[in-house]
Amino acid sequence: MLKTLEDQEIPSDYFTSADIIKAIEELNMNKSPDEFGLCAEHLKFSKNEIAPYLTKLFNNIIETLKTPGTFKTGILFPVLKKDKDPSDVNSYRGITVTPVIGKVFEYCILPKLNLQNITNLQFGFTKGLNPLISSFIISESKYDQTRKNNEFYMGFLDVKSAFDVVQHDIILDKLLDLNIPSFLWLVIKDLYSNLSTKVKWQGDLSEKFSVHQGVRQGGILSTHLYKIFVQDLLLELERNSLGLNTGNIFVGTPTCADDMAFIETNRDNLQIMLNVSERYSKQHHYKIHPTKTKIVTCGKVTNADWTLYDTPVTISKEATHLGITRSWKKEGEINVANRIKLARRTLYALMGSGVHGTNGLDPVTSYKIYNTYVLPRLLYGLEAIPLNKTNISQLESFHRKNLRHFQSLPQRTAIAAIYLLIGGLPIEAELHKKQLSFLHNLLSSNVQRVDDIIIRQMSVNYDNPNSFFSKIREILLKYGLPPIHLLQETLPSKLKWKSLVTKHLNTYWQNTLRDDAESKSTLKHMDTEHLLVGKNHPVWTIFDKTKAEVRKAIIKARIVSGTFILNSDRAKFNQAPSSVCQLCNLSEENISHFLLECPILSNTRITYFQPIKTYVTQHITAEVWHSVFQSKSNIIRLIIDCRHFSQTLRDDKIMNMIETKTREMCYKLYIKRLKLLEAMDG
Repeated sequence: MLKTLEDQEIPSDYFTSADIIKAIEELNMNKSPDEFGLCAEHLKFSKNEIAPYLTKLFNNIIETLKTPGTFKTGILFPVLKKDKDPSDVNSYRGITVTPVIGKVFEYCILPKLNLQNITNLQFGFTKGLNPLISSFIISESKYDQTRKNNEFYMGFLDVKSAFDVVQHDIILDKLLDLNIPSFLWLVIKDLYSNLSTKVKWQGDLSEKFSVHQGVRQGGILSTHLYKIFVQDLLLELERNSLGLNTGNIFVGTPTCADDMAFIETNRDNLQIMLNVSERYSKQHHYKIHPTKTKIVTCGKVTNADWTLYDTPVTISKEATHLGITRSWKKEGEINVANRIKLARRTLYALMGSGVHGTNGLDPVTSYKIYNTYVLPRLLYGLEAIPLNKTNISQLESFHRKNLRHFQSLPQRTAIAAIYLLIGGLPIEAELHKKQLSFLHNLLSSNVQRVDDIIIRQMSVNYDNPNSFFSKIREILLKYGLPPIHLLQETLPSKLKWKSLVTKHLNTYWQNTLRDDAESKSTLKHMDTEHLLVGKNHPVWTIFDKTKAEVRKAIIKARIVSGTFILNSDRAKFNQAPSSVCQLCNLSEENISHFLLECPILSNTRITYFQPIKTYVTQHITAEVWHSVFQSKSNIIRLIIDCRHFSQTLRDDKIMNMIETKTREMCYKLYIKRLKLLEAMDG
């Protein structure tokens, strides 16, 4: 048969320069260099120059049916698994870096193979499909069945070293059954012969050794080949109606690559599913851990037991699938607690870089890092499971505490100020963003099974409070976005949908937070009209990001947010015997007295306020100054938040300069007052 395949006609000039450039653009940047010191950036920044040479090389590979030996090598980096013994060799997971030019070749081959999922329940490593759709199917099925008080079983299989034990002969046989071009099959066969790798440990490389099984770590084709390797099992289960049907839709095996889940309401059928999986694993020479495989039972289940390889399968109250903890009860509470725990650990790991508020990075930079690294971990997977108000409150408390901490604001700070000063959103809004994005993933999946589930759940299960569609309807209505049935008819592109969601969501929360701010007496001096979600208040626009400048901004931010403590505030809460200023003993020490009236601070005030007055007068004339700023209240508003007078000042550069100068003035007054009080106490 091999001779017959080799005799097939091989096309000349199979790849074009356009194919090569397109493949190079697929490469991910910021990755480790390969064994030859090359990385994606080398090729991306010179793609037009090297495309003709790679075109000739790749066409030569097709003509000769031989891949270069340099494509078959790799550097393996051992990575310690979580909570494992570092002295045990089995505690490490191998991450392999393969040659970057070899990756380009595989990217060129991939579209020519025209590989397609022949099962609609495989959501791993497939363009346009979100892996969390498999979690969504489990959630919808679970809450649909438990609402009817049916027994419900979730089985999560643990395949031992799934990618590493794939037999090359088996995967090549399955590829042959897909009727791909014979010359491409021969090229892949050659690519998977004489593989080798080296281990990199503490900067040193080992001698190379041969690899005889497993899909190539780091290879572009690897995930697609693994899906081909396992898809016959999913098809067999579906064809034999082993697994749950929601209505008349089969949903029994939602899978993401090697993370396979079985869902059933019949315990005997679940055992048959395990038996079929066991037989398939023996035929394909891989192993499923019977004790690490877990089954979660939902409902009042008694005398339930299942076996795998004649070994009892673990029956657990909870199990993890795709990073989401599955359980019968309190699923939202468990996952929220886990997400907060992980996000907190991530935040602690970032503290060394200065993400910790006072004496660290400036708040805007800290918030950007938090949004990039912490927030995704805090919210991962929560769009696929139902959360109640208590769950969201727990997330909100963690989120708000961090934003307050970055800005060095006290706990009593008004909630609106915490978000508006940094330009942030409440966690509820961040979660809604993810849910609306996930809705687009579902509607654009182009998977018939997913489309059927959407139609069925919207028509039959819309009133189930635990259904994703019950929640998403409320969210769409809340932000004035099109209802689901209209989105199904005319779905915007992903980019347009993201832009539309951002616009509506930001508008809603800007108005909500502004209304809240205007009702707070502590924020009476803060200008709310120009506060925007996604844009920080000028108090945090620090051009010279030194610790000294950050401290000045912190004092100013406390004044803006009404949390700068003076004697009048202490007296309100019985923390001081009198509200009278301790420095002059003439009148109540409030913000007006501190900024404009206290005679003891007059020298400092004159030193720093006079340049502000002079600067403003130069730009708006003395007549306008006397007209607009003849009252103390307006001068206070100018010092605290000059954007109150944006119509008068007009130029953003002028307002930024005033902000810098008033920040300096407030800080110097604070330091002078502090030193005088310390001297009095001494």
